[in-house]
Amino acid sequence: MSENNTTQDVAAMQKENCIFCKIIDGEIPSKKIFEDELCLATLDINPASEGHIILLPKEHYHIMPLVPDETISHLFNIAQKLSLTLLRGLSMQGTTTFIANGAAAGQKAPHFMIHIIPRLENDGLFKIPKNHISKEDLLISQKKIKGRINLLFGLKEKSENQKKIDENNDVQKTKIKETDSEKTNDELNELNNLINDKEEKNELNKEKKPNIENENKEEKKNANLDDIANLFG
Repeated sequence: MSENNTTQDVAAMQKENCIFCKIIDGEIPSKKIFEDELCLATLDINPASEGHIILLPKEHYHIMPLVPDETISHLFNIAQKLSLTLLRGLSMQGTTTFIANGAAAGQKAPHFMIHIIPRLENDGLFKIPKNHISKEDLLISQKKIKGRINLLFGLKEKSENQKKIDENNDVQKTKIKETDSEKTNDELNELNNLINDKEEKNELNKEKKPNIENENKEEKKNANLDDIANLFG
C-alpha cells in the first residue's frame, strides 16, 4: 500500500468518526446560523460566552495547513461578517477570533474550525501572560522562521555581502537626505536675509521720501518767488 493511499485512508477514517462532519451532514442536530457550499457556522454547545460561534469547512481537514487557499480565504471572509453580526446583533464590545491548531494549542476535535467569540470589557476571558524573551533568542527565532518562510514562498535569502551593500546604501541615502535638508535650510536662511534687507531698504526709502518731497516743495516755492521778483524788476 502506497503512502498516499495510507494518508487517504486515515483521512477517510477521521471523517467517518468526526462529530463535526456528522453535524455538517445533518446527522447530529445543531444551532446552525449560516451555511453555504464551502462552510457551516453553528453555535458552540459549550460556549465561552453567549453567541460563541464555530465556523467549519464542509470538507474534513484536521489542521489549518491542510486547508486549501481558496477555502481558508472564504472562511475568513465569512468570519469577518459573523464578527460584525455579533457586534451589532448582540451589542457586544468586541470579538475574539482564534484557531486551536493542534493538540498543543488546545485543539480537542480533529476538524479544523474558527471560533468567533463575543466579548465585553473586563469579562475575564483569555488572560494571556506576557513572557520575557532575550534579544538573542528573538534573533534566533527570527532566523528560523524567516528561513522556513523563504523556503515556503520560494524567496532567496540575501547574502551577507548584499546585506552590507544595502546597509551602506541606506547610510548614503540618509546622508543625502541630511545634506539636502541642510541645503534647504541654508537656502531658506538666505531668502529670509534677502527679504529682511529689502524690507529695511523699503523702510529707509519711506523715511527719505517725505524729506525729498519737502525739499522739492521748498525749491518750487523759491523758484516761484524768484519769478515774481523778476517781474517787478
